[in-house]
Amino acid sequence: MKLLLILLFLGLNLLGLGQTRGCQSLHEGKFKITTKETGTTIFTRTKNLQIEENSDFGFKMIFNVTWIDDCTYVLRPKKVTKGDPSLMGKKGNFLTIRIKDVKENSYVGVTTSNFFDTTLEFKIEVLK
Repeated sequence: MKLLLILLFLGLNLLGLGQTRGCQSLHEGKFKITTKETGTTIFTRTKNLQIEENSDFGFKMIFNVTWIDDCTYVLRPKKVTKGDPSLMGKKGNFLTIRIKDVKENSYVGVTTSNFFDTTLEFKIEVLK
């Protein structure tokens, strides 16, 4: 009986560690979001920056990235390098993304913002 309890405890701890490592594996890389409304956006995230490009709408933007915890980060618009400069929005705007569910080749991101009340949920494909 003690062995069963120890195995159960270890198994639950390993599951918790696996989720943390799953989010950490998404801190940097190349990703893709495709929606009916916005087409396809490809983005590359490094330690401090996220560069998003959408050829359907003809824009390329750079965001500052700040990780709040292993599975939550904040994006702040830094610069529009291609497309309409109004995409920057008002100074002080930011998006908060919480990684909800990590799969082998994708994750679900839940996005909130300080400039709209809607919560958006996206499936994001991991490219590399």
